[in-house]
Amino acid sequence: MNEERRYSLHERLETMLGATDANTLMEHLPPTTWSDLVRQRDIDVLRVAMSSDMTLLHAELRGEMNELRNELKHDMNELRAEMRGEMYELRSELKHEMNELRNELRREMSELRSELKHEMNELRNELRGEMNELRSDVRRDMEELRTELLGDMASLRNDLTREMDRRFTKQVWQLITTTIGLQALTIASIGVMFANMN
Repeated sequence: MNEERRYSLHERLETMLGATDANTLMEHLPPTTWSDLVRQRDIDVLRVAMSSDMTLLHAELRGEMNELRNELKHDMNELRAEMRGEMYELRSELKHEMNELRNELRREMSELRSELKHEMNELRNELRGEMNELRSDVRRDMEELRTELLGDMASLRNDLTREMDRRFTKQVWQLITTTIGLQALTIASIGVMFANMN
């Protein structure tokens, strides 16, 4: 039934039954021809076919997923092996560089130790030389000071000796003069006494 026939039938039913009943009846008619309607057996056949297709698709997807899993595992194993190889090479390179650095630092430390020892020896010799010079200068200054002090002490001794001799001589002369005066006084007193006795 095409659209033209459906429209003509709807108008006739509307004239005979009214608009409401005509619409109700038209809604219960199939929209297409009977050959286009699906039977339950067709649905069952389609369901079986679809189930078979789904099973095949599921199996195919599982197979592809297994292949993908195997490929990923293989790729991961290759990547792991490659990374391990690179890590081993890196470890070897780092060990080699560390050994070179250790040897270089040891060599530099040995050179530095030798330089420091040489400089310390030079400084020790220089300080010893300066100390010897200082000792000689101090000894020379002490000898000069000793000589100067001895000279000053000899001069002071001579001055003291002269001063003591001068004072001793003066005191001796004073003592002699006093003694002579006393003797003269005694003689005069004795003369006066004899004169009085006569």
